[in-house]
Amino acid sequence: MQAPVETIVWICDFEGFGMRDAMDPRFSVSLINMFQTHYPERLGAIVCLDAPRLFSGLWSLAKRLLSPSTQRKIYFARLLDIIRVTC
Repeated sequence: MQAPVETIVWICDFEGFGMRDAMDPRFSVSLINMFQTHYPERLGAIVCLDAPRLFSGLWSLAKRLLSPSTQRKIYFARLLDIIRVTC
């Protein structure tokens, strides 16, 4: 029997995210690419907290570069909604 694979959950907090940040997504794209290409079994999930509205347009373009398997591991949430559910 094979040992279970440990996975990583990457939490991206978009508090303070602005247009300047949206103009250079190279770091995030390269990190996602690394997980998708070299460590697909290690990426458990990416949770994007409080992504601004402008991000939805960027996401619709960026997700085309990801495999369907990786796309399914990316979640969007509002911190207040999480607090309401857990408290």
